[in-house]
Amino acid sequence: MKRTQKIVSSLLALLLIQSILPMGLGVQAAYENNHINTGDQRLDIVAVAQTQYGYPEGSNKDNKYGAEFDGNHLNWCAFFVSWCAKQADIPDNVIHRQGIASPYSGYFNIPNTHGNRDYFPEPGDLVFYDYESDNNHDHVGLVETVDSSTGYITTLEGNSYYDENNKIYQVCRHTRHYQDSRICCYGIPNYTDSTSNPVDLGTSFYASIINTETWKHLTNDSPNVSGRTEILGNSTQYWYFYRKDDGSYSIRSASNGQHLTATGTSSGSNIQVAAWTGSDSQYWWITGESAKYVLTPKSGSCVLSLPNANGEEGTNIQLETRDTNNNDAQLFQIWKRSDYMMSPNVRTSQSEYVKDSDITIKWSECLGAETYWLDIWKAGTNGAEATHIHSLSFNGDTFSYTMPSVQNGSYTVFCKTTKSSSTCQFIVADNTMSHTPANLGDDFYAVILTKNAWKPIANDYETDNFVRLQTGEHEKNSAHQLWRFQRQNDGTYVIRSVQDGNCLEFCNAQYGVRAENDPVTAQEPWSKYARQKWWIYESSNGGYFLESYHYSSEGWYMTLKDDSSEDGTPITMCSFLTSNDNQTWGIYAKSEVQLKAPTLTVNAGTTSAPVQFSWDHVFGAKDFQVKIWKAQYDESKAPDFTDTVTTTSSSIQLPAGTYVASVTASNYWESYTSQIVEFTVNEDPHQVVLTGDADGDGQVVLKDVTCLRRYLAGGWGVTVDAAAADVNKDGSVDLRDVTILRRYLAGGWGIVLK
Repeated sequence: MKRTQKIVSSLLALLLIQSILPMGLGVQAAYENNHINTGDQRLDIVAVAQTQYGYPEGSNKDNKYGAEFDGNHLNWCAFFVSWCAKQADIPDNVIHRQGIASPYSGYFNIPNTHGNRDYFPEPGDLVFYDYESDNNHDHVGLVETVDSSTGYITTLEGNSYYDENNKIYQVCRHTRHYQDSRICCYGIPNYTDSTSNPVDLGTSFYASIINTETWKHLTNDSPNVSGRTEILGNSTQYWYFYRKDDGSYSIRSASNGQHLTATGTSSGSNIQVAAWTGSDSQYWWITGESAKYVLTPKSGSCVLSLPNANGEEGTNIQLETRDTNNNDAQLFQIWKRSDYMMSPNVRTSQSEYVKDSDITIKWSECLGAETYWLDIWKAGTNGAEATHIHSLSFNGDTFSYTMPSVQNGSYTVFCKTTKSSSTCQFIVADNTMSHTPANLGDDFYAVILTKNAWKPIANDYETDNFVRLQTGEHEKNSAHQLWRFQRQNDGTYVIRSVQDGNCLEFCNAQYGVRAENDPVTAQEPWSKYARQKWWIYESSNGGYFLESYHYSSEGWYMTLKDDSSEDGTPITMCSFLTSNDNQTWGIYAKSEVQLKAPTLTVNAGTTSAPVQFSWDHVFGAKDFQVKIWKAQYDESKAPDFTDTVTTTSSSIQLPAGTYVASVTASNYWESYTSQIVEFTVNEDPHQVVLTGDADGDGQVVLKDVTCLRRYLAGGWGVTVDAAAADVNKDGSVDLRDVTILRRYLAGGWGIVLK
């Protein structure tokens, strides 16, 4: 009976396998290896194994892997690995062809093995299992993918199954933790990769590097390198390639001469430009073919990538583990620019100089340029025209000029060739900007003040969320004048209003445009947009400059429009530094601008006069909530009366009785509560109260029941005379008073109103 069941099960399994194969194909044809080898053995063996995913064995362990090596009808996990190695053109001396799941000599001959507790594997490693816990190797597979953030790996394993109760042996994909107790070790073959056969694109040339998936150009956003839309002739998107004897390339930015550099070796490491050191992190293997080039630093095995093929402007270029599926995010075009004369990209080493300093002007080499012309102008002030300072020419092998000291002011430099030109600006002033981003702390609250008038900027949340100059008003909330500074991993700051949590941002940058006097706003919450991040640089006079991260390669600075000190003056953006204080900001984070607990004062009043609550102004508060409990304070119980205001006082009419109260100051992130104040409201001996006359019209009728019910329900905007509405005189107005008043008006209950 059991044998009959086994035969039926086998037939059903075979029918199921045949039903999922493409029409007209057998097992062999359905699992052909269609991978084209790249020469990177580690990647190729994984890609070959992926083409076999799902391959089932036939009856009596019939399988093509064992048959390939005269070992059919045997356990075939090791034959599967051997077959994949052969298909990937991996030599026998790297992975020996055989059928025993052992890494040792005479078997796979893997010289490097690591126990699963002290090694994190890579795709292409062999993974060995000891299911019997007897220190023997029982099974082998290939590591397919790894996730260093979770520690989990996926494996491809022949002669494996998914269901312990229905063992259909096939090529399976399993997900396990890399320290799974069943894993006894990993084998690391002496693979060679495609970097051993790099392409030769030429000895030296200029080129654009373009991500195939997004068509974004690698752009020097010093120090970072990002993907951006092409700007024709912009030298930040042009790179100079120089081939070394071993076939690797150094890749230098045409805009500032710094080199493409991997800041680490692991997946996620940032790509930046840096001064030449000659380290392996600045040499790159280029492999693949046109439109499918892969760039790998000599310092590691991860490759250049635009993460997730993110097409958002300004996305940082990083290293990622090589994707065997030819992920276009890791593939690049290299377009030579030998037929194009690039912009000379004129620049100064600083954007501002102290008066009496020498100023060095540099420009980039332009292929084919025989002469460079330099014109320098000083901007006019108070409506005056610009003044021409210098007009110079230089031979095609000269790329710098040191200008003697000049007077304070704003200057523009024009550098031209016969086919292209570029400009830059600098200022000369009595103070200068540091070119190292300031580290003011990781997370703090501060007021931003303009240096020219020492007035704070504010989130104009009541109108359009534009940021404007605004004098403090201590009788009102001041949360719109306080900002939360949160430092990011790259050294930039996200600056958020404590009024509503929205970010200080270069507004029009979201549309891919920018112009002088574009507004600074606080209209959106933190969304990880580049326009919401700021570089902060220290000025030599004690203030700070705030530069937008979104266009940091161009230099856009937060500016007080028209250098005005009038309230309501908008905060805008300017594409160059001026010598005025309208771009210098104070970042004031002292204790007096931090939210804290207010001090509450209570004037108790009587049943005919409202209780007066007042407190000191607390900077950074969005609103204040007065909370009142009858008899005694109980933090586990909701208050009996509340009032939320934006001023520093509140007036509330209360029935006679003893109370405790507090006031809480709050903004978008924080709240602080005052001390608890106890007080008593006494009856007014001169007050004539008509009990039950809730609406105060001089009579007790059904309208008073309706008025009282609506008051207790809330949302009707109804007020009542608390003393008259407290029908049972228990010190509170509640549904019991409604019941007693209804019974009184209905009659027959013997109720007498006091």
